[in-house]
Amino acid sequence: GQSRVTLETVVSAYEAGATAEEIALEFEVITIAQVYGVIAYYLQHKNDLETYLAARRLAVAHALTNISNHQDISNIRKRLLMHNMATRRLIHADGD
Repeated sequence: GQSRVTLETVVSAYEAGATAEEIALEFEVITIAQVYGVIAYYLQHKNDLETYLAARRLAVAHALTNISNHQDISNIRKRLLMHNMATRRLIHADGD
């Protein structure tokens, strides 16, 4: 379809207990017929889709780990502290 609501999103909502009607109400860009289509496809191809969805979840987890590993929060904190100190010096210099 033309929406950005993914197969994973609809299947996850369905597996969490949402009805097709609830899913369609939650994501107004997809129709109830599209939701039923996704659920029907999922149920007919459950084994293949479970393998696909597991691989997608693993890829997302891997990407999040990589992002987390490459963010140096201590460096950000250090830069913010230095910026705050410089700002205070300017304020005090202007106040003299």
